[in-house]
Amino acid sequence: MRVAIIGQGYVGLTIAVDSAGAGHTVVGFDVNAELVKKLNVGYSHIEGITDSHLGSLIESGSYSASSNPSTLEGCEVIVIAVPTPLDDQRNPDLSYVHAAADLITKNVKSPVLVVNESTSYPGTLRSEIAARISGVQHLYASSPERVDPGNTQWGTKNTPRLIGGLTPAAVAKAKEFYGSFCDTIIEVSSPEIAEAAKIFENTFRQVNIALVNEFAQIADALGISGREVLDAAATKPYGFMEFNPGPGVGGHCIPVDPTYLAYVANEVGVPATFIKRANEVNLAMPAYVVKR
Repeated sequence: MRVAIIGQGYVGLTIAVDSAGAGHTVVGFDVNAELVKKLNVGYSHIEGITDSHLGSLIESGSYSASSNPSTLEGCEVIVIAVPTPLDDQRNPDLSYVHAAADLITKNVKSPVLVVNESTSYPGTLRSEIAARISGVQHLYASSPERVDPGNTQWGTKNTPRLIGGLTPAAVAKAKEFYGSFCDTIIEVSSPEIAEAAKIFENTFRQVNIALVNEFAQIADALGISGREVLDAAATKPYGFMEFNPGPGVGGHCIPVDPTYLAYVANEVGVPATFIKRANEVNLAMPAYVVKR
């Protein structure tokens, strides 16, 4: 298949390299012309993707990078893998997703499978992408990224891949594509299920990190070793999952994704109290660590 990946960050480049390695012809689209230039000479900015591996894919013609929107036309699959950050008021910022949808509207005139991998709240594929793209009857599916940068045990190939589509045809096409380089494909009943599963996975981590950070403060106030308590609790062979305290949360996902879930919860009238409290605890941890 000819495939375009919109966004060549840690998600997009990873998918581009893995799908190119499976035999697809992949165009990595990015608006950053300097990044595109570096990618096309075999420079990888992502941990876990070597320059030599990227270079071999370029040499074979399996991968190329581009900032030219016309390269999207003629593809069978277009994957959206762009950032979904928070704005200055810590609300979801879907401007990159909207820009990708607008890019497809303006430049793709033949039906393709459009897959959203960018993490967002349930309803994003249906309301913020499919409803925004006009003029052509595309197929639409959601397959949220589950990349763990730098993880040497779990990667794109052996991490189960969730797929939910707006139509059976979209699901079938998405399964065909991802099945070529992912070991396990799990079909869910709708894009909203796939989107919610991904965002809840990271919310689970955020809430448990906040819990152990709060416990670390309690243990210190009690004059006991919080780490020894955690090690002792971890000897229980069931019903306990060990998390470790630290200066809040980092990375691209955990500080952001739960806020997307809290946002959509608020939109439907459900107070996401655990998520909000977890955010408060983790955002306050840097100051607590400095105080300690």
